[in-house]
Amino acid sequence: MPDDPRKFRRFETNLSVLLKPEQESSENIEAKLVDVSSNGISVLVEKPLPIGEKLEIEIQKSRHVFMPILIGSGEVVRMSDDKKITSVALHAGIHFTDPDKSAIQRLLQILQRIRLAESRKR
Repeated sequence: MPDDPRKFRRFETNLSVLLKPEQESSENIEAKLVDVSSNGISVLVEKPLPIGEKLEIEIQKSRHVFMPILIGSGEVVRMSDDKKITSVALHAGIHFTDPDKSAIQRLLQILQRIRLAESRKR
């Protein structure tokens, strides 16, 4: 993406993620991870998230992720219903506020392995 002003490389994915609001009275939110970078994530959610909401971010177990990965805390910085992405869900941007850098690095390595395996199938 030459027009993308972001400084950090983003890795596209469709892994499941669990967003845990810091307020204990709020329910956990299941989402789909659109992409991840060392600075934050983009997710698809069914309901709008308040800008400024603080969340714990956990990548869920899947065939590529053998156990949940808590990648740290973040803050919702953007909400969009961009129809180019999907007509069903909303798109949220979450900036890491307290990232677990080693967990994020493990996740990025998993995503690189997935991308490599997919490219070999073609």
